[in-house]
Amino acid sequence: MTLSCLDFGEDLVTTDLTQEQLNSCRTLFHIREDVVIEPVGLKLIGSGIDDAIWFKFEADVSDPLMIFQTAYVPSDSLDGQATFYQSEDLPHWWDTRNRIFTGGTVPLNSGSVMTVGYQQEPDRIICYIFYHES
Repeated sequence: MTLSCLDFGEDLVTTDLTQEQLNSCRTLFHIREDVVIEPVGLKLIGSGIDDAIWFKFEADVSDPLMIFQTAYVPSDSLDGQATFYQSEDLPHWWDTRNRIFTGGTVPLNSGSVMTVGYQQEPDRIICYIFYHES
């Protein structure tokens, strides 16, 4: 999964990520390698000038700050609220309509931005990431 505004790649929607796709998500979203995550779904719009990605996963951690590399996702960046636009063409697993999540928007070194929202469950965290190039 190559991501660049000059690639004009393929569009993709899947709930069955390959290991390569999962590794690419870990790298792009600065998810720590030692955190076990279970992907729920991935949607990539790569056919336009700028890529957009929706990624939902579950992590077996009790603290969202344990998910991300703090050099890229500062500890205070997920203290606020996150909301996501819900268009009609998003997959059913992207169930964010009329919901407010704990989280925030994180500018990335590449000039891209990711909005992170999460739900705290007793034994895990459900994490939503919307990424877009700017």
